[in-house]
Formats: sequence, structure tokens, C-alpha cells
Amino acid sequence: MRQYKGHSTFPQHYIDIVIEEFLNTKRGNGKVVPIAKGWSYMVYSIDDSLIVRIPKFTNYNEKIKIEVDLLRALKGLLPITIPEPEIRMVKKNGIDTMFMIYSQIPGIIPDPCYMNNINYFKIGAYLSSFLNVLHTIPLSIVDNIKLNRVGAINLKNRYKMIFIKLKKYGFPLLNNATVVYLQNLFDKFLSLDLSDFTPVLIHGDIGPGNILFNQNCLHITGIIDWEDCEVGDPAIDLAGVRSYLGNKIFNIVYEKYTGKIDSTFMERIRFYESVIGIYPLLYGIENNHEVYIKKGINQLINQHPK
Repeated sequence: MRQYKGHSTFPQHYIDIVIEEFLNTKRGNGKVVPIAKGWSYMVYSIDDSLIVRIPKFTNYNEKIKIEVDLLRALKGLLPITIPEPEIRMVKKNGIDTMFMIYSQIPGIIPDPCYMNNINYFKIGAYLSSFLNVLHTIPLSIVDNIKLNRVGAINLKNRYKMIFIKLKKYGFPLLNNATVVYLQNLFDKFLSLDLSDFTPVLIHGDIGPGNILFNQNCLHITGIIDWEDCEVGDPAIDLAGVRSYLGNKIFNIVYEKYTGKIDSTFMERIRFYESVIGIYPLLYGIENNHEVYIKKGINQLINQHPK
């Protein structure tokens, strides 16, 4: 889960100033189109050729450096295009803002209703190829990069801490049936035997907005937003596939998956898929953002059996 606590937020007018300053000093004037407003970044397209990602929070320089170092280390190793970023810095009003730029990867982020028209077999084949390579990349490739490294003990501790937060801040906003459902989910997950679990390099956020498709959704043109990449549980990436793209594509990916499938692999996939709504809920609570709170509540209520 992304951690924001302790980070103050850049106001929108400051982000606008950074873009203007960047255009004036680095690129000249150009067409600026905001294309995404994520949890932690504002993303702009410059002249339909350059992507600029500006953090919404202060103290993000280290996270940007890590992501850039990671993407440089992965260059040429994956069967799907990934960003080739550079770091830029703008100083305004005494504040240094580090941000990322990279050449725009061709492709679209389709509307969810359009996803019904995708070629399931081709997209499943693309994703399985990508995950099979990513999950077997030697960890020595990222030895010198400060990624999170989450083994079995740390994995359980992470979700214990998330559950403590959820009970304190989230449960009062949920109906009783959803509370009972989540309590049972976490109890079962935290009791799993993870003795044969092996951490691998994962993307960590296979979901809406991070997979680029060609115009007809016949193939994948790129995988973006590697902020959540870590050495962790490969089941997280598979859960993202099923949650975002549905069972048909998930079944193809799972059938073709050549990574290690340990004894609790499928149980963990089900758990991660079922609790996806926790993240927007807690993010919304921590940042006083009503839209994310409602989104998280709806996702959690819709997940549990009626």
C-alpha cells in the first residue's frame, strides 16, 4: 500500500507553475494536456510526444529516483515496452521539485465498457509473457536499488498493520456484513502457511490506467507507472489481472504462467482481489478525499457474497 503520511501536498497552482517553468526553460511553449490525476502524481502530455509526471506530494524525490533507477535497470529485459525516463528538477519559490519525463508510449487507456471488445487470447498471451519474464528476473539486477523487499514475515506484518488501520478508520464506515466478511478474510490470510512463498520482482499495480492498448485493443503497447514495484508476492500481479481484466484473461494468464505456484498462491490471489477497495478507502480517509472513500466503500461492499 502506498504511504502518504508525513507528506504535505503541493497545491494545484504550484504544479501548474512547475509545468510552465519546465516548458519555458526546457522545451519552449507547447500543447499541454492533463491526461491523468493519480493518487500521487499529476500526469501531462506535452505536444503528444512527451510525458511529464509531477508528484502531488513533497518529499517524493527519493521515490522518483528509485523508480527511474528501476526502469533503467529493466531496459531491454521485458517483452512489453516500458518508460525510459529522465529526471528533471525545477526550483520555484525556494522549493526544488523533482519530476520524471519520458517519451510518450503509443497506446490508449480504454474506457471500461470498451474492454468487452478486447481480444482475450492475445491480451492474455501478452500479459502472461510479460509476467513470466518479470517474475523470473534475477534479483541481482536490482540489488543496488532501494526497493521494498517483502518476504513471508514482512508480508503478514504489512497486512496486520493495514488491518489495524482498517478496523480503526474504515470499519465505522462499513455495514456489519462487510465488516464480518473482511474480518474473516484477514483472519484466513494471516493464518496461511507461507513457508514455501518466494518473493520475486513484481509490478505491484497491474490495473486501470497502467496498461496501454493499441486502438483496437488487439495487443498491449506498454506497461507504465512502476511506483509500486517491489520484491514481493507475485500473486499481487495476478490478482490485478483478474480484478481489472476479468476471469477470461486471468485464466489464460494463469494457465500460461511459468513462475512458481506455491501451495497458497491461489488463496492469496483471491485475498488481494477481495481487499482492493481497502486502498482507496484508506487513502481517502488519510487525505480527506470523499471520492476515494466512496469508491473504496463501494468496492468492498460489492466484493463480499450477498
